[in-house]
Amino acid sequence: MLVSHEVPKALLSKSRDWNDYDYALLHLKPNKEYWDFYKESVGLGRKVLLDNSAFELGAGMSNEKLAEGIEDLHPTWYVVPDTLNDLHKTISSWESWEKDFGGKYKGAIGCVQGSTYEEVIECYKYFSDKADKIAIPVAAVNYADNMFEGIDSATKILERRWLGRTFLIRDLMNRGIWNFNKPHHLLGCTQAIEFRDPIYQYPCFDTLDTSNPIVAGLEGEPYNQFGLQNKSKTKLADLIEAKPTDEQLALIEGNVQIFKNIIGR
Repeated sequence: MLVSHEVPKALLSKSRDWNDYDYALLHLKPNKEYWDFYKESVGLGRKVLLDNSAFELGAGMSNEKLAEGIEDLHPTWYVVPDTLNDLHKTISSWESWEKDFGGKYKGAIGCVQGSTYEEVIECYKYFSDKADKIAIPVAAVNYADNMFEGIDSATKILERRWLGRTFLIRDLMNRGIWNFNKPHHLLGCTQAIEFRDPIYQYPCFDTLDTSNPIVAGLEGEPYNQFGLQNKSKTKLADLIEAKPTDEQLALIEGNVQIFKNIIGR
């Protein structure tokens, strides 16, 4: 599985030493220094994934903005506009994209969304037939609530994300719904320990993105052997102009190495 850690602009060039591919956010396209880095990556023959910035904005940017980004960047993959935790808007966005640009660009990623567990499964089935690649986000809120009865709400939110994602994947496999023939992207990370799960050894898990070790380092948080006990609410996109100190850089590099150790790299 290929891994990419999003970083502030000051660490973009250095990130190529850590990252297997490069992960670009569409809403940062107006930032020339940022965007030029990803164009250079494509020119170097590196794989690039263009995200529609739904996590940062709440919903993906317009079809026209995404098409402009694809035409300019020529990414390996791109995430079709979706809406967080909303099955119907996400499917409607996909159908709108297909109507406007269907078949024009290769590498379309459908991001699984839903407000209930059943909707998440319905959305997965839809993209199993439609998308070139399927993204499973960590931030979905209804993966497996019933697994965490009696646990305080703050812990429940964190635990249900990463344990819930593996629960969902196994459930889809056990039901015969999981598409082993299609590549999958793991969108985000709450706890790095998730990726020790042997389920992720299947070759259908193609890519993973997470800013977790980077944000932790910027906030002065060192990883332990299992990662972090909690997760910052800060989004890397909000730290894009950060200029890490030597101390922060050392923490980031240490966190990235421990992340690699955790996932067996």
